[in-house]
Amino acid sequence: MALQYTAYTALLLFTTCLNIFLAWNIWKRRGISGSIYLFFIILAASLWSFTGALELASTSIGSKIFWGKISYIGITTVAPLWFLFTVTYSKNQLKVKRQHIILLLIIPALTTLLAFTNEMHGLVWPGFGYLETSAGLIIIYKHGVAAITSSIYSYALMIMGLIVIGQNLFREPSIYKQRGFLMVLAALIPLLSNLIYALGVSPFYFDPTPLALTLTGILVFWSLFHYKLFDLVPPAYETLFSNMKSGVMVLDLNGTIVDVNGSAQNLIGVAASSVGENVGDQLDIWDEIRPHEDRIDGKIELELQKSENVFLEIRYNQIYTERIPSGWLYIFEDISDRKIAEKALKKSEAHYRTIFENTGTAILILESDATISLANAEFQELTGFKIHDVENKMKILDFISEKDKNTVINYHHLRRSPHGLAPRNYEFSFKNVEGKIKHALATVSVIADTDKSVASLMDITELKETERALKESEKKYREFADMLPQTVFETNKNGNITFFNEHAFKMFGYSPEDLNNGLNILEIINENDRQRSIDKFDKISQGDLSGDEYTAKHADGSRFPIILHSTPIYHNRENKGFRGIIVDISEIKDVEKQLTKSLKEKEVLLQEIHHRVKNNMQIISSFLSLQAGYTESPEAKAVLRDSQNRVKTMAIIHEKLYMVDDFTRLEVSDYLQNMVQSIVNSYSPAPESIELEMSLENVFMNLETALPLGLLVNEMVSNSMKHAFPRSHGKITMNFRSNGGKYVLKVKDDGVGFPEDFNPFKSDSLGFQLIKNLVKQIEGSLEIKNQEGAEFIIEFRELEYKERINNINSVPV
Repeated sequence: MALQYTAYTALLLFTTCLNIFLAWNIWKRRGISGSIYLFFIILAASLWSFTGALELASTSIGSKIFWGKISYIGITTVAPLWFLFTVTYSKNQLKVKRQHIILLLIIPALTTLLAFTNEMHGLVWPGFGYLETSAGLIIIYKHGVAAITSSIYSYALMIMGLIVIGQNLFREPSIYKQRGFLMVLAALIPLLSNLIYALGVSPFYFDPTPLALTLTGILVFWSLFHYKLFDLVPPAYETLFSNMKSGVMVLDLNGTIVDVNGSAQNLIGVAASSVGENVGDQLDIWDEIRPHEDRIDGKIELELQKSENVFLEIRYNQIYTERIPSGWLYIFEDISDRKIAEKALKKSEAHYRTIFENTGTAILILESDATISLANAEFQELTGFKIHDVENKMKILDFISEKDKNTVINYHHLRRSPHGLAPRNYEFSFKNVEGKIKHALATVSVIADTDKSVASLMDITELKETERALKESEKKYREFADMLPQTVFETNKNGNITFFNEHAFKMFGYSPEDLNNGLNILEIINENDRQRSIDKFDKISQGDLSGDEYTAKHADGSRFPIILHSTPIYHNRENKGFRGIIVDISEIKDVEKQLTKSLKEKEVLLQEIHHRVKNNMQIISSFLSLQAGYTESPEAKAVLRDSQNRVKTMAIIHEKLYMVDDFTRLEVSDYLQNMVQSIVNSYSPAPESIELEMSLENVFMNLETALPLGLLVNEMVSNSMKHAFPRSHGKITMNFRSNGGKYVLKVKDDGVGFPEDFNPFKSDSLGFQLIKNLVKQIEGSLEIKNQEGAEFIIEFRELEYKERINNINSVPV
């Protein structure tokens, strides 16, 4: 194909290359709002300038017309794309929908179609003119109805785009105004160039618009790289609008949704397709958040009932364009977390307020200057001051007694110093509302990240009184213990002595320093007794509180006997040690030795006395027996024999006492059995003819009871032997037993019994007189039966021992 080359053709090709370069740079920024439209603008301009260059370079009329038709693709789309760019890029940020783009491109598409089919109707070019110039053949186009209509449409869109840019130009900061002027100039150059060409006043025979677009490309390039066309407000606005966590919705004055970001769509459920729709039809909560007629802004908190309750803070402001209301801006903030936090905070405040009021101690919050900013009811109870008279009106120093003020204020300031070495717990005294001095234990800590401190005050007035009373009691206890002539001691659970009275130091020869060095209780006991002492302490813990004798060890090594009494010290049911007394029994042991020696001597003496008394009674009994042998009178013989038996009865007791170690009590059964047998032997020439049946309980009795009891048995058995058995044979039964603190003695024979007219209680015989007097002597009762023989029943108690030796010196223990 033959071509013709001109300088204008080269310039258009250069413009095409420049525009392609610009389009490539803009394509790299295609994510920025409006950049895609600018990309297609530059691409359309490139097509326009490239087809224009090829049209000039073509040498045939057909080729020129062909490239002229193709150029209409660029010519008709520049203006709509320009309008879309200005609307999208401007601060109005109007949402452009797909249907809007289609509507804007209908006329350009129809015009282009008509251009390609111009031969059929001539609506675009009804005719052509030809001109031969130094640059070659040039076609002069005559524009038809379709071309004129397309031009008017394009001019209108260009002008509207300029208006949009102009509006933003006056609202932009000065730093962006130069960029705006360049954009206006870039749009005016091709617009004016094409307008001059269309009016036929151009000095050139060809359309200079593609050449003008070269200058537009240069200006856009300068704006792109020097003023960073896509790096400032519109991209920032789009990025901010799209990525805001807060939901944003823009409305016009009629309530039509102009724009809504993704966060608002998620929060209030308005879809992106709702743009252009009435907000009342799309938003269920509109009636609750619609602007008030008399207000231009407002804030509303609203709870949305969803699967989980969502709390929104909704703020609205009226939008002004050149000081004229043009719409409403709504911002939706999800405050669910804040509401939950507030609820948790209120719950926590209630929780801690409950704790604050129910700790059982007075609680204060102190400011840095010691002002009481908060106090609980326990503080009012402690001091008597009303809370409303204290909070933010009084300082802690207003309560503290004079002697403790300096200490407390020093602690207060020291606690806030870099070192912060003030004690956390300390005691002080204060005056209550009545002026009475009381005592408190304070626990104070600084609240983290503040200058405030929290103080807990415990009333220890009673404790202080108890301590004072305890110290007084301890003083009295020590003074009392020091007055005692025995050792008073206390140990811990390991046996280390923690207390000695003054007598203890004298008794054992130790000093208070020895106690401080850990003197153990076992160290004052002889080595041979220590294990027994350890075993005894175990028994004491189990309740055995009896005292034991040990050999004590003096500090100088000497030994002496002691009695140790101790009891466990319990605290909270735990054995904490022992306390007790130690008695030096050296003198008692000496007295015991003397008494033992004296007692042994007396025992020997008593045995000798009983032996001699028994021998003397044996002699008396022998004399009576001899005298009976010289007497012919039966009555005299009987009297002598009775007297002899009575003497034998007393002699048997002395014989028993001589043979035993205990002189105070006598085993009665053996004594009575021997005595009865002796009586039977003395009265009967054939003792075996008298059957004795004796059931005697083993009982020990004192001499006061045993001696008259023996005489009673002697008289009753003697009576049976003398009067019951005329044929010299029979049976005597004797039963002796204890019965509930009393004793019962029964003596019975199976002889002839008493005569019917005989009353033993009125008898003046010596035997019955003795029986009655002996029963009276043992304070007993006598019953006599006369059935199948005679029976005596005596019931009595053991007589109390009566001292016969007075003025015996007692030995204290």
